[in-house]
Amino acid sequence: MNTGRSILAGLMGAIWCAIPAAGAPSRSSAPGDKVLVNLHRLKSSRWSVRHRAQARLLRAPPADAGQIQRALQQVTTPEDRLRLTRIALQLYLEKRLEGNGPRPFLGIRFMVYRDAPRVAGRHITAIYVAKAVRGFPAGRTLRQGDLILGINGRYFSPHMMPEDFVVLVGRFQAGTRITLNVLRGGHMRKLRLRLAGAPMGSFAIERLMAYRSELIGRYFALFAPPRRKPAAILLDTRHPRRRSG
Repeated sequence: MNTGRSILAGLMGAIWCAIPAAGAPSRSSAPGDKVLVNLHRLKSSRWSVRHRAQARLLRAPPADAGQIQRALQQVTTPEDRLRLTRIALQLYLEKRLEGNGPRPFLGIRFMVYRDAPRVAGRHITAIYVAKAVRGFPAGRTLRQGDLILGINGRYFSPHMMPEDFVVLVGRFQAGTRITLNVLRGGHMRKLRLRLAGAPMGSFAIERLMAYRSELIGRYFALFAPPRRKPAAILLDTRHPRRRSG
């Protein structure tokens, strides 16, 4: 009799564990469900929750661009509009700029930074991200002010020059996933991203960037509501407690 009760209790426990809590997404949720969850988190009263939701939505596949664009048409606050515009624009550009050539392309404007903190007991040179260009892999993951210290766990030489960084990235194939060792806000991070493909030659890159600018204009012409200018994406969404000035 006691054995039967134990078996019944075990079965009830297994059934109870299999039922997700009300309002909590299942771990096996489809990608579209995860997009809905993070769209809902953008309405949180906590800035950190909203910011993490934006970062997760930026990692959404380009196929989810339509769902995010529909959500953008329903927002009412400037912050929501800015966050969703950045996400939707990134996915729109990425879908149209992907696979444009054999050259591996990260999509940043950078400077060599020689005052990086010591890592593993030695001085290294870092790559300072002056701008992460939307539409390319960096637009998903990197931010202005990030310090890239190495690639795939190998830190840069203290004597590295700007062209050396270009050569290092060029050793990979377009479409390869790499891990960047990044210093952000005093914390070390490992950020994984996929290199885009770009045409060979500096003139071809200039043409690609010109095409990107054309696509941005096309995006706002197609999707931006009246009286809303592209400059609206320059609104500040930094954490209120971390703003300078």
